Order: sequence, then C-alpha cells, then structure tokens
Amino acid sequence: MIAWAGLSRNHGGSLTAATALRPGIAWGLCVQDTEWLTYLLDGADARPDLPAPRVGDTVEFRMLHGGREIEAWRPGGARLGRLPPAESALLSGLLAEDPAWRQGRIAALVPRPRQGGARIHVRIGTS
Repeated sequence: MIAWAGLSRNHGGSLTAATALRPGIAWGLCVQDTEWLTYLLDGADARPDLPAPRVGDTVEFRMLHGGREIEAWRPGGARLGRLPPAESALLSGLLAEDPAWRQGRIAALVPRPRQGGARIHVRIGTS
C-alpha cells in the first residue's frame, strides 16, 4: 500500500509528494484505483437517537462547495465528518463522474483518549 496525504491505495504504483504536485499525474494515478482508505476530520457528535458508528457501517459521501469539500454521512441522515482537503481535491472528480464512488464503509474506529470519541477511517471506492 502506498500512502500520501492520508490516502492509501490498495494496489501498486508510486505517488510521491513531488509527482503529486505536478498537474495531471496524481489524477491519472487515482483514476486507475478502485478503492481508497482515508479518515474523517471534525467528526460529528453522537446523536442519542442513533446507534454509535461501527466498523462496516455504510457511508454516503456528499460534495459541497463545488467539490472543494466532501462530507461523510450515515444513510439515516447523520453527518460523520469531512474528508481532509487533499483527499477532497483528489476524489471530487471521481465522485462527480461515477455514483459508485459516493458509497463507502467505515473501515476502523481509532480511539482518541484526549479528544474523546474515535477517529473514523473510511474506505471509499467502487470495489
């Protein structure tokens, strides 16, 4: 797995900071991938009327502000958080073009003792 800016790809190829900053190169690499693993920022507070998020739960990705932000929502309508800016920039085109990219799953919940709650890691893609 190759990681860059919080994203991990599920198969080969190399993406370095130098190539990622060159126009077209990062986009060309991510178009070939079928699945990405990333995390959510500013996770939403738990709602008492909904069960806590669990690994394997379905996530819906919604684009805001013309694709500059991507948020993750539960099917029941509760906001989970947003993707980091770098991930939003790389994935917004895929979400706009292919509806299959708008669905994902919670891959992990990493406890955050100091902040409370857990950081939510999500898998997004077409596989």
